Amino acid sequence: MSNFILMFVCTGNICRSPMAEGIMNDLILNYVDSKKQFMPIEIFSTGTHAVRGHSASRFAIEVSEQHGINISFHRGKQITQEISEAADLILTLETSHKDYIKRHWPHIDYVYELKGFDRKDEHPEGILDITDPIGMDYDVYSAVFKEIKSEIERVSQTVFSLALEKYRNISN
Repeated sequence: MSNFILMFVCTGNICRSPMAEGIMNDLILNYVDSKKQFMPIEIFSTGTHAVRGHSASRFAIEVSEQHGINISFHRGKQITQEISEAADLILTLETSHKDYIKRHWPHIDYVYELKGFDRKDEHPEGILDITDPIGMDYDVYSAVFKEIKSEIERVSQTVFSLALEKYRNISN
C-alpha cells in the first residue's frame, strides 16, 4: 500500500513549511480520533534553499507549542527531484516556490500555492504568498501560523478526500 504524500514547501524549511507540516499532522490526528478512521496520508516539508538538518526556528517552535503542536524535532530538508516526484500533492507557501519547482522539474503538475489550491473564488488581493517571518518577532510568527492554519483547514477535506481516493484505488 502506498499512502498519499503531501509536501509543503517554503524557502528555508525552518519557519512556514514546518509549521504547515505540524498543523496538517495535528488535523489528521484530530480526524482519526473523531472519525475513528484511518487516514492514509504522510506529510512532510522541504525548502527551496534549505540547510539540511537545521532545526525549526525558535519562534516557529514556540508558536506551534502554543497551539499544542510539537515541531521541535523538525530538521530542514532541501527539495529534490526525487522527493518532489514521490509526492502526490505539493503545496507551496509562495508563488516563487511553485515557480522554482516548475522551473527545475516542469513535468510536475501537482504543485499549487497553498492559498490558491482548491479555491472556488478568486483570492481578494490576488496575492498567493504567505509572509516569510524569518528574522521577525513572535507576533509575526503567530500571525503567519494563524494564516497557514486557516488555509490548511480550508483545504483539509479536499486533501483527505484525495488521500482516501488513492487508498481505495490501490486497495481495489
